[in-house]
Amino acid sequence: LVAPNFQEIPGMPGPGVLAVYHRETRLNGKSMAVASDFAWLTSMGVFFGRLTFDAQEASDSVVENASLLPYPAPPTHSSQDSSIVVEQPSSLALTEFHILLQYSDRVCALNMLSSKLAFEQSLAVSSEQLQGLIVDESKRTCWLFSPANIYELVVTDEDRDVWEIYLQRRQYDSALSRCYNDAQRDVVLRAQAEYYFSAGDYARSAECFAQTSVSFEEAVLKFIALKDRYVLKTYIVSKLHTLRRQDRTQIALLVTWLLEIYLSMLGAVDAKIASLTTIANSSSSPGETNGSSLESPPRKQPAAGSFATVANGKTPSPPPAAATTTSNEQEKAELQRELYSLVEEYKSYVNPSIAYKLAESHGRRDFWLHFASLRGDYERVVEYWMEKEDYIQAIEVLGHYGSPEAFYRYSPLLMSAEPEALVDILIRQPDLTANKLIPALMRNEEGASHAGRPNQVIRYLRFCIQKQMCRDPVVYNYYLMLLVKESQDDDESELMSFLTTYGKDMLYDPDYALRMCKRYGRIQSCVHLYSLLKLYEDAVDLALKQGDIELAQIHAERPQDDDKLCKRLWLNIAHHVIRASEPASVVMDLVRRSNRLGVEDILP
Repeated sequence: LVAPNFQEIPGMPGPGVLAVYHRETRLNGKSMAVASDFAWLTSMGVFFGRLTFDAQEASDSVVENASLLPYPAPPTHSSQDSSIVVEQPSSLALTEFHILLQYSDRVCALNMLSSKLAFEQSLAVSSEQLQGLIVDESKRTCWLFSPANIYELVVTDEDRDVWEIYLQRRQYDSALSRCYNDAQRDVVLRAQAEYYFSAGDYARSAECFAQTSVSFEEAVLKFIALKDRYVLKTYIVSKLHTLRRQDRTQIALLVTWLLEIYLSMLGAVDAKIASLTTIANSSSSPGETNGSSLESPPRKQPAAGSFATVANGKTPSPPPAAATTTSNEQEKAELQRELYSLVEEYKSYVNPSIAYKLAESHGRRDFWLHFASLRGDYERVVEYWMEKEDYIQAIEVLGHYGSPEAFYRYSPLLMSAEPEALVDILIRQPDLTANKLIPALMRNEEGASHAGRPNQVIRYLRFCIQKQMCRDPVVYNYYLMLLVKESQDDDESELMSFLTTYGKDMLYDPDYALRMCKRYGRIQSCVHLYSLLKLYEDAVDLALKQGDIELAQIHAERPQDDDKLCKRLWLNIAHHVIRASEPASVVMDLVRRSNRLGVEDILP
């Protein structure tokens, strides 16, 4: 059996009346009235306290913070007169903060927090005797009754002074929850801030000061005197959260100051990490004195299969320097997270030029890049990577965020440095105009196909023509020129394919094409272009000059509407074959294939 838990009250047995106060509490999503406070009339006074029904052991008490409060003396009783016996109340009731005591001729209210008399009211008729006090739980009101009358006791503003009592007890959170207006809240917060400051809890003090009416200058000077950037940062951040969005000037100033503080703190942490790394490296390397190495005696290695342990059998902890470095890395990560969160929330209030200058003055390129990306200032990011000659990073940024104008601006240098990567990105940009990229493409046309790699300029222009259906003659002429240069003497297949496919609609300039083909000796293409320009005799003559009888025969049939011209072209071919002293069988075969010549045409 469990021994009962009880508390003995000194004195003679009293009235023994018990009252319980019920508070509205939500349990399992439902609102319920749960007994929270009690009061009991004894011969020595009112015994009261709080009831708790949390998870407890069987022998634990359900009473908390219980105390015995003496009954108040009657109004006419003098503190020096000890002969008068204090009357005991007949009944009592509880409200949220007070104990109501009913006497025969009056009613009193004792404050449970301050243990002081808060209210006392005597009956107007001295001969009338009160007989009871009843509480209406549903309407939260009290009734007094006598043989002749019924009195309702109305409770108003019961908690108006509760915040002051909590404040005197330094129960600041409870005091704040009972404040009626901003003036009361300000008093509580100032007292709380001063208390934390005197106790050395400067961070919490800063958070409280930021919510008070204490001037910004006064509070800042107080924290600057501490020479602790963390505390100053905490105050400014807390103060920033109290400002309204329309206070743009104040917000901009505070955010700028916070940027300076965060960047300084990050620099200090980096310096600590670098210093610890240097110490760790120097301690791990062999020491030297006067040029001679100091050799320590060999350490005994643990046996195979065993684990190195300390005397108590636990695994050794990491060296202090390593642990400190880890702590500093965590601090740096947290500071960066706070800084990035700050600029993300208040980016519209930050002056970009000031932010960039601060980042540069502190050498924080990581923040510089983050802020530029956050603002969508991607051209700055591209310029940064290009200054670092990290062209792949610059191309990646352009690919994700670059505008057509940015591509036109940066492509010349990128085409020279990383042509393949740039073309990969250009192909995925549907809004680019190909002819505006020609100056950039020309930067790479000479060495575009070295080391066995495909010409990236030709690759991009081929995409524009075949996939994007570009119809700009400038693009076609430039593409044709590159094909002419890249073609081999024995392989003009790609060039011929282009001339044949796009020559019908005259998307390129055939005169320009002919000049380029002549310059680079692309005979087959020249013959085709002569025919395209209806210069059939020139086409046949060039083919014969190169000894290509088959090619000459093909183009001799091109003027289909002019039989006389066709016959003349075939005669030129036949005379060329005869002059070349070809066998008679070859000449006769040529006559039969022409369908236009007879033997008499080739006889002298």
